[in-house]
Amino acid sequence: MHWGWLSLFRLVLEMNVEKKLKSHKGKSKSSEGRKQLASVRVIQRNLVYVVGLPLSFAEEDLLQRSEYFGQYGKVLKVSISRTAAGAVQHFANSTCSV
Repeated sequence: MHWGWLSLFRLVLEMNVEKKLKSHKGKSKSSEGRKQLASVRVIQRNLVYVVGLPLSFAEEDLLQRSEYFGQYGKVLKVSISRTAAGAVQHFANSTCSV
């Protein structure tokens, strides 16, 4: 069967509409939890950038533990901001970014 670009476009639109309708049904439950995140800018759902972390926490293995970032779910990777020489990049207030 030969599909024209217009037919494919309509099919994609219909799929997106169905997906949005399904997500609106469960949205009322999750919208309450998202109010806490009103001041957070989400660029990528599975990526977190933390600033102002004390230098004493600047260890990847430490931050992956369940006492720290691990308590929020499976941590795939922790990366600490480093200089070109490989040292932990720190700021004037003795903090780092992860």
